[in-house]
This record gives sequence, C-alpha cells and structure tokens, in this order.
Amino acid sequence: MTDAASACTRTSKVIKAPREALYRAFIDPAALAVWLPPGEMTGEIYSFDARVGGEYRMSLFYPSSEQVHRGKTSEREDTLRHDSWNLRPQ
Repeated sequence: MTDAASACTRTSKVIKAPREALYRAFIDPAALAVWLPPGEMTGEIYSFDARVGGEYRMSLFYPSSEQVHRGKTSEREDTLRHDSWNLRPQ
C-alpha cells in the first residue's frame, strides 16, 4: 500500500452521449457509483455535494476474486475525494 495522501491516479474516458445525459450522470451519486469504477471494481459514495465548489467522497473496491492487493487506502480499497465542482449544464 502507498501513503493515501500522496497517491494519485489519473484516468480518462471518452463517452459518446448527449451533454445532458453526461451532466445527469455526474450529479447523481447513485449513477456515479455505478459508472465511475473501472473494470470490475465497485463504488460507494460517502458524501456528495454537486454544487459548484462542492465535493464528493467515495471508495472504489477491487473485486474479492483478485489475489493481488492493489488498494491505496487498504488492501482492496481506494478512497478518494473530489472537490471544486465546476459542472454546469449547457
């Protein structure tokens, strides 16, 4: 495991969908917990404030079937906080 305060992972994803659908997917915590985790990971939202300047906190969990422990927060978990929302509907 690494020091969670200094760990950083950057990803990107191209999604072909209307802007309105993408906006809704980002401001709905239940939807975010479903689509954001990569691969076979799962997500859990702990706090969520979609206002401009708000933040959310969640964990991503590696599947229990994995034999290698890759988590940054614990063996199978990566906890993250995203702040400074700047999403605005177009």
